[in-house]
Amino acid sequence: VQIVRGDINKDGAVDTRDADILARYFAGWAGYEEKILDKAAADMNGDGALTRKDGMILARKAVGWTQNID
Repeated sequence: VQIVRGDINKDGAVDTRDADILARYFAGWAGYEEKILDKAAADMNGDGALTRKDGMILARKAVGWTQNID
């Protein structure tokens, strides 16, 4: 099984929808943990932990930021 870093809702794209889901999950919004369909893909820096840093990296990737992404 191939992991696409950032495609947490498994729709085939890494975009702001993924970043929004992760941000709302960290903010404690109800129902957003269930929207993370691939927690391994949400671990953007590959350190084995799902943290706000992963959210920051995903948000940057979703908008095309390529410098110092991690």
